[in-house]
Amino acid sequence: IKRVYSHQKGLGECRSWLSQHLPQAERIEVRSTAYGAQLVSEEGMNSRSAAISSVTAGEHFNLDIVEQGIEDLASNMTRFFIIGRSSETKNMPGEQQGVPNPDAEQHTLILFTLDHRHPGALCDSLKVFKDKNVNLTHIATRPSGDRPWHYIFYVECEGLTTKEKVDDLTGELTKFCLDIKVLGRYLSLQRVVE
Repeated sequence: IKRVYSHQKGLGECRSWLSQHLPQAERIEVRSTAYGAQLVSEEGMNSRSAAISSVTAGEHFNLDIVEQGIEDLASNMTRFFIIGRSSETKNMPGEQQGVPNPDAEQHTLILFTLDHRHPGALCDSLKVFKDKNVNLTHIATRPSGDRPWHYIFYVECEGLTTKEKVDDLTGELTKFCLDIKVLGRYLSLQRVVE
């Protein structure tokens, strides 16, 4: 194998295995792990190329699985969400007519864009979560495609069990943010796996 295609995260999460088993292979970053598998398929079986991707992508593009479990940390996993517009409110498992199930471990996904011209805007916005006793379980950032030098923050949190709590939190966040969107609620991954 002379070339390995994958998304930047896939290459990074398999760095040790690649260094040990394919130290001379060129690592080529592509837009997604599935696209890496597609490129290997298009190059053909004699191309000496490989991809780090899901088993599903390999099967879809009729590729042979050379090795599995090559991630540096066995606990690594990628989560995918189906996000869309809906006028219909769906209850979480265990809820009836919008009444929260206190036993369900729910997460809420919120995105917001800070006004980078306001010194301390990130600190101020994160303090809102602390002051509302909302635990942050994940934070990710991406450059805004709409505003130069602005970043979109994706925050996964737990503790927002009612619409009123979500509205209260987002109302406070508006003081520091240019945009806020609540993308939705879902059961924590641990509950789903069980």
